[in-house]
Amino acid sequence: MIHVTLSELMVIYLLLLLGGVGTMWVIRKIGTVRSAWRLRKTWVICQACSNHYQDTSPSTLPVCPECGRANERLPIREI
Repeated sequence: MIHVTLSELMVIYLLLLLGGVGTMWVIRKIGTVRSAWRLRKTWVICQACSNHYQDTSPSTLPVCPECGRANERLPIREI
């Protein structure tokens, strides 16, 4: 039999609890970053009028709804 004192048992319980919560937090954070990355790929910034719009069409040159100019899909840089 393994002899464990009450204080050691509490430390083990707290470590397991914090490890589980930390693991769930990391998994959730990775999912949030991935979904934001997927959403960012559909946003286009018009180079003529600086309008931000979402375009999910497969075309390589989406047309701006404000000025009608065709734009390239450039990566959006974060500040």
